[in-house]
Amino acid sequence: MITPIAILVGATVIGLASYFILRRK
Repeated sequence: MITPIAILVGATVIGLASYFILRRK
């Protein structure tokens, strides 16, 4: 069972990770 909070946390983590990866290049 996926809770809305888990979805928000997952989206935030993925967003931050991709953001830093793109900035490193």
